[in-house]
Amino acid sequence: MRVDLVNLTKKFMGVTAVNKINIDIKDGEFVALLGPSGCGKTTTLLMIAGIYKPTEGEILFDGRLVNHVPPKDRDIGMVFQSYALYPHMTVYQNLVFSLMLKKRPKKELIAEAKRVADIMGIGHLLNRKPAQLSGGQQQRVALGRALIKKPKLLLFDEPLSNLDARLRISMRSEIKKLQNDLGITSIYVTHDQIEAMTMADRIAVIKDGILQAYTEPEELHDRPKTLFIAEFIGNPPMNLFDTTIETSGGKMFAHLGQNVKIEIPKERQPKTIPTSLKMGIRPQDIHFDNSSELKTEILLVEPMGRDDLIVCKLGDTEIHFLTDPANKLKRNDRIGIKFDTEKLQFFDNETGKSLLWD
Repeated sequence: MRVDLVNLTKKFMGVTAVNKINIDIKDGEFVALLGPSGCGKTTTLLMIAGIYKPTEGEILFDGRLVNHVPPKDRDIGMVFQSYALYPHMTVYQNLVFSLMLKKRPKKELIAEAKRVADIMGIGHLLNRKPAQLSGGQQQRVALGRALIKKPKLLLFDEPLSNLDARLRISMRSEIKKLQNDLGITSIYVTHDQIEAMTMADRIAVIKDGILQAYTEPEELHDRPKTLFIAEFIGNPPMNLFDTTIETSGGKMFAHLGQNVKIEIPKERQPKTIPTSLKMGIRPQDIHFDNSSELKTEILLVEPMGRDDLIVCKLGDTEIHFLTDPANKLKRNDRIGIKFDTEKLQFFDNETGKSLLWD
């Protein structure tokens, strides 16, 4: 199913929760709605589901306007954060409940429950009740209940947030593999940028009800169009410096304070130079190099397994970068660091917009 949101707007008591969002979702695509709590992503999902009616704008399924179509007639399956399983029913009864409401024959209920249970790997749990299941098993039942209707559109509302970290990782890959195998168009709400980056074909980043960007994960990470995206996307977060720009001898330099000056390569020079701007660079683009003239003292070393996260200060700004644990860097060591200047980002402090990308 193809989904188009056209100037989609939702207001509550005069407060605009979603403001003129435009998104096109291709048939079979996995799209994430990403943003902090209260940004409007779940409100957008509930309008797509038909639970909320838009104040303005249009929702189109395969080109058909569905603004006033009730949820039961939208051909959707939905997986909630709380799973919303019926506690007094068995797994089998939870799975087939929507089919029972349609008065489907018992033979069909058994066949469909077996089909979905086999897909989700919960065939041995059909006689148990939700209280007898682990969080991951409950998640599989909730997903199976959505799939049994053979929907054309799957909606996920932060479905993994109640699981522990390790189980979240395995469920991410399971959901993505299942979506790929079935080819069902899916919209996934999350505040976890790692979930969005690893699962989605495209990501809609939302802040304060306004769409900030809608593009592929790599584009969001490497070419952030706003300061908000630069800060929100990436783990560890991007390092940001209050900066002044100087042009001298045909070259451009960024001043970071306390005599710290970095030459900016031509392809990374800001198109315009506002009165107040920030320079950004991701932790993986700063490297330990004792031959560098740029020196700093280590404040903290955080072992992360494959990498060590180094915390230090450059000028008045605390910065973070990643290094190989084999370097055996320690707190209070004075070291040299080198910026990969081909990866520099620049933002207007006033507007928050990138000075490199339109």
